[in-house]
Amino acid sequence: MNKKSKKKTNIKPNRNKSSNKTLSQKNKNQKIKNNIIHIKWELGEKNMPGYVIHLAVAEEYLKKHGNKEKYNNFIEGVIFPDSVKDKSLTHYGPGSSYSNLKLFLEDKKDMKDDFTRGYFEHLLTDYLFYNKYIDTFSKAMYDDYDLLNSYLIEKYNVKLPEKVKNQVFYKKEGMLTILSKELVEKFIKEVSELDLDKVVEEVKKNPEKWTKIRELKRV
Repeated sequence: MNKKSKKKTNIKPNRNKSSNKTLSQKNKNQKIKNNIIHIKWELGEKNMPGYVIHLAVAEEYLKKHGNKEKYNNFIEGVIFPDSVKDKSLTHYGPGSSYSNLKLFLEDKKDMKDDFTRGYFEHLLTDYLFYNKYIDTFSKAMYDDYDLLNSYLIEKYNVKLPEKVKNQVFYKKEGMLTILSKELVEKFIKEVSELDLDKVVEEVKKNPEKWTKIRELKRV
């Protein structure tokens, strides 16, 4: 039998190996980051519709309704529902987008307490935001909040409580994708004009109207 001659193959060193490795690591890091964001999105860890929007509504409400409530106690109530990990416990529903005003009022009998009124303002803000003002929910909204925060703080003279300062983030560059300044300003104006006592009575008289949940398109 004739032995087949073995051809020598020249193996060239992969000069792109290190760069490919770096790129691969970057892709892995980005994938991990995206997974973390997705988990936070599903669990509702980020504040919805955002501490700054909640506080802007509160500031405008207090201005328009003669400061009937004690400022500090009311603001404490406003920020409380999003200060816990399990938002279903504070929103009387599966999450912040499912705030149940009827169950809240059945649980909280004293609506004269300033903290409770601030708490109700928060749930009312969440309910209207998800069911009347937006129809799409996306992780991109988190970037929208960060892009809007500085503008809203200045426009509405929002005072961030110490306990939430490290939970408010800012972005200077980027485009709004889900929200717009016009929509958010309209939302803050209209919600802050609502009389809480009248809303409470309406929820009690016609709970079906105030407990309907509109499923959002998730993109």
